[in-house]
Amino acid sequence: MSRPSRNHQIAVERTLAQRIRREMDRRHWSFAMLAQAMKQGGCDTPSSSLQKTVTGWIDSQGQRHFRPIKVNELAALATVFNASYDDLLTDPDAVDQEKVVVALEELSAANQALTQVAQRVLDGYVALFACRAFSSPETAQMIDSGGAYLWRSIADTKVRPQGEDGSTPVEAAAVKHHLQELRVMLLSLAADWTVAEDARLNRQPPPKPTLGSMEWWDRIRESQDDSGEPDWPTCVESS
Repeated sequence: MSRPSRNHQIAVERTLAQRIRREMDRRHWSFAMLAQAMKQGGCDTPSSSLQKTVTGWIDSQGQRHFRPIKVNELAALATVFNASYDDLLTDPDAVDQEKVVVALEELSAANQALTQVAQRVLDGYVALFACRAFSSPETAQMIDSGGAYLWRSIADTKVRPQGEDGSTPVEAAAVKHHLQELRVMLLSLAADWTVAEDARLNRQPPPKPTLGSMEWWDRIRESQDDSGEPDWPTCVESS
């Protein structure tokens, strides 16, 4: 097997230097800080050596040279930057672009899933209210008890950026609030639609404002109490 050409070796070293610089800039690290992090991982390389690996130096003829990376240094960098060897030796732009493609695909799937979940929640509420409207007192009690239990038992959301240890602290309160607001909207829409459908079948005009409109939602929000934790509604009375 032939050995890699010097030009190929130089290209790999330049790529690694760009990746090291990218990771340092992202963390706002100096070469001294990088050397300290590598030392904690068992690789004691002077910061001046690391600087020669990343930025190089210019000889008397104006040619820039770079210090080759050692195997133990590459292993330490992979640990410090939480990256694989392949990642470290791949063009940083190519790595970023691959991550962008994956993120966009995941967002597209997640957005579709979010819409589908909202539809399932709405359908579930509609089914409950439709049953409650013409059910026996026992069935109505079953619906109210089960619905109220589910309404109160929503777990505290853990939706937050997944950072590394020591990353910026983030609360989930705002996300929880707006998820709760979405639940209120879907439940209110299901309850109002059930009543409106019964009225339509009784040859009554549709409600104003139109269900699901922003004007309708503004009225729903105005009718909520200040606690922000509405009770399970019993507005659809059984006949």
